[in-house]
Amino acid sequence: MSEQTDKVLAELIQKASDGIDAAVSFSQAQLPDVVYQLLLWNATASLMMQVFCVVFFITYAVGLRWAIPEASNSSSRYEMAAFFFVLIGAISSLSLLFVFIFNFDWLKIWLAPKLYLIEYAAQLLK
Repeated sequence: MSEQTDKVLAELIQKASDGIDAAVSFSQAQLPDVVYQLLLWNATASLMMQVFCVVFFITYAVGLRWAIPEASNSSSRYEMAAFFFVLIGAISSLSLLFVFIFNFDWLKIWLAPKLYLIEYAAQLLK
């Protein structure tokens, strides 16, 4: 009974070892593709956030061209709406300005992808 148990146990250990070797080799083969997709995703997300900020700033600037003359006209029925547009837009613009300034990950990925990966890994370890 002991020999048969040892034989079954040795087969299980061998199968587990083969499975681990196959998983490691698969991971090594897929790692460049995973890193490429990670860089592509983070660069695209960063760039899209900056594009959103620019579109917001342009839209807000166009809206201000409408809101300021309406707010200056004291008999205008849009005076309160224009005031809130200016106030909420100014607060949003300040917030998005910080997002725009501190969101240049796409540029870092384009110019120094290895540096970005090191910083990304350090951030994950925190």
